[in-house]
Amino acid sequence: MAITRYSSRRIHNEAVFDRLHALPPCKEGRDIARWAIAVDDSEASHNDALSSAKRRRVLRSLSTTSQQLNHATRNMASVSPTRRSTRGKSPPKKDVVIATRRKGRQGRPEEEDADAQRSAAYAFSEGAPSFPAPASSLRSLSPPKKRTASTKADLAYLNPEIEFLPLRSVEKIGISLPESVMELWSRCEKRHFDPLTTDPPVPLTDRDHRIIDDTLSDAFEQAEKWRDTTTEAHWISVVVGPILHLLRQIESFKESDVPNANIAVLDVTATEISPAELVPFSKDPALYRDLDKRIDYVVGLDLHRATLQTLHRTKYCTVAPSINQTASFANETPIFLNIEVKRQHVARDPTVQLAAWIAAEFTKRRYEGWDLGFPVFAIEIEGDSWLLRVAAARVKSRTSPAAKSPRTREEDAQEAGTEEGPTLLPEDEYELFFFGPLALGSTLSLDGSKRLLANLIDITMWGQSEFRTWWEANVQMVLEQRVPG
Repeated sequence: MAITRYSSRRIHNEAVFDRLHALPPCKEGRDIARWAIAVDDSEASHNDALSSAKRRRVLRSLSTTSQQLNHATRNMASVSPTRRSTRGKSPPKKDVVIATRRKGRQGRPEEEDADAQRSAAYAFSEGAPSFPAPASSLRSLSPPKKRTASTKADLAYLNPEIEFLPLRSVEKIGISLPESVMELWSRCEKRHFDPLTTDPPVPLTDRDHRIIDDTLSDAFEQAEKWRDTTTEAHWISVVVGPILHLLRQIESFKESDVPNANIAVLDVTATEISPAELVPFSKDPALYRDLDKRIDYVVGLDLHRATLQTLHRTKYCTVAPSINQTASFANETPIFLNIEVKRQHVARDPTVQLAAWIAAEFTKRRYEGWDLGFPVFAIEIEGDSWLLRVAAARVKSRTSPAAKSPRTREEDAQEAGTEEGPTLLPEDEYELFFFGPLALGSTLSLDGSKRLLANLIDITMWGQSEFRTWWEANVQMVLEQRVPG
């Protein structure tokens, strides 16, 4: 306790503290320990009147050796301030003189230094028993604090396991991406290598042209003005948001005659993953926290009224009645594009938040029994740069006896009775891969902004056609079958 008191409440200098625990042995005196442990001048008795500065100077003048720590701490404890009342009952030794140059005190400086060294050394003599080490040296014995996954390497310790690979690695790991995804990637890649290709891949009306020109010009001007000074939220509101909301204002995405083909652009900055069972969790709970993250924007399908009525009457395998990984206003939007924004020179990786968010979506599919093989897209925005990735999952093969004869969801439901909430899934049931990245464009130039919008429109066309077809066949149909008779 004396060591802790000294190191935590009466800290002067760590170098002085180290010297204090390494004083050489001596056979005379021990009262010097009272001021060696840094008793405040206001609390010192008449024998403790030596100032703190003087004590430090004396300690620095002493020779040191590292073998006396345990012997030193015991005698220091015996004369610590916590025992001052006991120590005051015995008179000080007459041969110890501790004096200062203050007016009214007697003694020569040479005697002061010599006596101080003898007394301090005696307090840490070899005959003294050992004393527990300071609390600071015990910190390594305490359990490590949980970390939050903050890099791509950390994601390998989560469930599901998440890995980032270039697109050329798709075949090596045994994942087959839809042909429509590969064709879309090739078109975006062509625009990247041919900067003059900035025309949108859909027919535009005169109104569309005016809206696009005005919005891109304004976004470019705002980017020039605020690039080095603004906050992330303001950057999203004046640069990122206006460009994304162009997608829902283009005529072919706004007034489609095909059911479920209209486009929704949602700001989900304040939307959490829900329920909590969807959050990627740590394989080592003592080392990492669950990765509960949010992103900034999503682009998805604006469902037809008839489809929404079906969703309201059906049953879900999770507590939250939702077709995605949310439980708020976005819970009825099939999401095919996920976007996370980070300002430049920020020591945070936007892909970590995208990984957590999209992993929750695939886990939702596993709970509901929906197809896990169809991919989604993700865009990470760092300052002016927009980078595209495609996320796809692979189910792990299970060779355990239970896996050879899997139970049906009806059997699990009967066993669970009326218990609500998702059924616990086996760990490591699937892996999630992010392929890419591919540069879509940037807001550093007006031409770069136009190329960026052309790629975003191409991705939205894919969502309106290919993703919508998959969703209606693999999600909507399953939910329609669960509607009570």
